Amino acid sequence: MEAENELLSYTEAGQYEAALNEFWEAWLTHENTDCLNAGIQSEMLMMYKHLRRFLNRIS
Repeated sequence: MEAENELLSYTEAGQYEAALNEFWEAWLTHENTDCLNAGIQSEMLMMYKHLRRFLNRIS
């Protein structure tokens, strides 16, 4: 809940971009990432790409 409130308080696209990058790096280095099947990994990558495109449009 605290993390959600922090994200909702952001007012600039750069803040969202930094949070997205931090999330992505944490996900890539998480110990359970290797256990996910290729479908889930592909979905996560597509979600990341969509969010990056969105942030590029609003910044």
